[in-house]
Amino acid sequence: MPYKTSTERPLFITADTTVLDGLLRITSAARLDPIVAPDVTAARRYWSRSPCVVIGPDAAEACARAEFPHRDRVAVLLPDDPRARTQPWGAAVRIGASYVAPLTAAHAWLSRWFDLEEAPLAPVLGIVGGGGGAGASVVAAALAVRAARSGARTLLVDFDPLGGGLDLLLGWERHPGLRWPDLDEPPAELHDALPHDERLALLSTRGPDPLSLEPAAPVPPQLADRVLDAARRSFEIVVADLPRRPDAAATRVAERCTGGYLVVRGDVHGSAAARRVVTAYGPHWDPPRLLVRKTPGVALPPAEIAETLGLPLGGVYETDPVLAGNLHHGSFEHIRDRSRIANLCADLLADIEEMAAA
Repeated sequence: MPYKTSTERPLFITADTTVLDGLLRITSAARLDPIVAPDVTAARRYWSRSPCVVIGPDAAEACARAEFPHRDRVAVLLPDDPRARTQPWGAAVRIGASYVAPLTAAHAWLSRWFDLEEAPLAPVLGIVGGGGGAGASVVAAALAVRAARSGARTLLVDFDPLGGGLDLLLGWERHPGLRWPDLDEPPAELHDALPHDERLALLSTRGPDPLSLEPAAPVPPQLADRVLDAARRSFEIVVADLPRRPDAAATRVAERCTGGYLVVRGDVHGSAAARRVVTAYGPHWDPPRLLVRKTPGVALPPAEIAETLGLPLGGVYETDPVLAGNLHHGSFEHIRDRSRIANLCADLLADIEEMAAA
């Protein structure tokens, strides 16, 4: 049965009860549970993640004004009465709709969309730090390395132009391959075009000189959309390292994440700093799971931090002194399989596989 998870359900955008009743009759016959959004605000976080979108005639103009990113399988419904004063043709063109038809004529292609059996798209896991020094980039890199070592074809993507660069973190700064500044379109063979080993590829924000002190340029949001589309078809898991202050590209990625993680230090300052990050990303994804890094000295109970931030607790780990030493010398690839952070990542990947199989 397709659309098993909450991020794989068709999205209906309409407040018209007549239109919605007709759509629900079709989904009921297919035993599907759609996401129903009465307006663009409610629809935004699901727009890019749902396998298909159906927009009622009452919501077409608002969706066009919202400037959602371009995507496949978008239908705009026409009023069943051809004499209706408002016809959403112009809005449908601006949205880039695949189909424009009245609901009475839409049953066949809606049913085909709902019954599509395709290779599943790779999950996108967004990692963001709750404050400076939280260690989100380390978690993102460790998660990608662990996934690749487990046999999954993995892409690690850097979306933080003010960060140090994930190629430096991995020790891949001299690896040949394309970085964000080199891209205008996703290459046909994405894995081979990027710095990579057998199962792990990296797309970094750094330019031709990875050791330059100049900040990297922000990733264009439309390019981020296209690269993410290609990555979800070419890889088995995508890990995105997101900035604490989301720019246009980061918000697009967050809206498409199938899972999000907020990494915080387990102290008062870490908890307080995370509040702003939670607020900034709140409109763009479902509540992320909290990963708490215990730090020496005065610490807060992880459950208390989770309660304060209103987030589910996803995991707790301690600072690894061996890893810290390796990072100081520019070595990440030799992270030990039984280290504290590796164990955390193994647990996260097991949870992701379990959710995908549900």
